[in-house]
Amino acid sequence: MASNKKNGLNGFIFPKVPAPMDMAPVGLVLDIQRRNAEAMSEAMQCSMRGIQKAMMRQVAMVTRMVQDNTRMAETLGHETPDRRMQLQADLFGQAYRTSVESAREMRAILTETEQEMSDIIGTRVAATWTEMQSAIAARPAKPETPATSSN
Repeated sequence: MASNKKNGLNGFIFPKVPAPMDMAPVGLVLDIQRRNAEAMSEAMQCSMRGIQKAMMRQVAMVTRMVQDNTRMAETLGHETPDRRMQLQADLFGQAYRTSVESAREMRAILTETEQEMSDIIGTRVAATWTEMQSAIAARPAKPETPATSSN
């Protein structure tokens, strides 16, 4: 009768757990994870600064738009109908150009923030990779195990 040995839970075979010599020192791993958390925190702070800067810029844009609309209403009230139409067309064109310029400024703010965050995280990922490679290279060599022969 053939043996139906099952390893693990419901036939799932658990992977081999590395021996302590195969793993990086716990202190090093904890230091790396601490630095990773610090980098993520720095990236989040950078993100918040960028969002705050973008929101402040939006407030300035809305304030300017309200002022321009108020000035337009005051100006148009004292003009002839033909002159009003001409002024409205001019003001619409100016408002459109201002909106496009403001959108470009917002994009620049957000792109700068994204680039700064990517640099922070990318630098940390590269450092983690280097630290782990150094830890692996510095670990002691595994002792040779004698080959077993089956007779």
